[in-house]
Amino acid sequence: YKALDDWRDSKKPKALAIITMLAHAAKKAKNNCGGAANAIENGITDLSEIERQRCPDADTAANAFAELMRGILMSSPEQRQCDTAVLGQLGANVGRWIYLIDAWDDRESDKVSGSYNPFNIITSDISRASFLLHISLNEAMKAYDLLSVKSEDVKGILDNIIYIGCSHRTEQLLKRSYK
Repeated sequence: YKALDDWRDSKKPKALAIITMLAHAAKKAKNNCGGAANAIENGITDLSEIERQRCPDADTAANAFAELMRGILMSSPEQRQCDTAVLGQLGANVGRWIYLIDAWDDRESDKVSGSYNPFNIITSDISRASFLLHISLNEAMKAYDLLSVKSEDVKGILDNIIYIGCSHRTEQLLKRSYK
């Protein structure tokens, strides 16, 4: 869907090549995981419109990606019914965090290339970025704490990602930004 969007927007040959290479796999994935595929398609469409309008609000763009991630996690065939809402919250907040950390990290290269980046449109400072990143990650942690993970091995990996990896990446990026 990202390649389709790139092709529609700027007719990049690389995007067309990706579309061609992945056409069969995309069709198979849509047949097997229709809910996730629909969430991705709708999310990319919403994000593309936000980018085209050059929306100055980082929350608006981050929320579009949050809904994409919510849809993916809520459509997981591996979930138990009682975890659906929790997975939705986890997906939404991890999605917000992913969008925001990527946007903050890319703001200099996006400024040079002229690519959409909400942090550049309103020239956000590091305190705003820090607040948005930390609140999204904290909300993701709260949702994760409510999730019932049966396998200790899986729980250990997820704990490491949510509590250590994401936090470390946030602090690393913000520390680099202060310099």
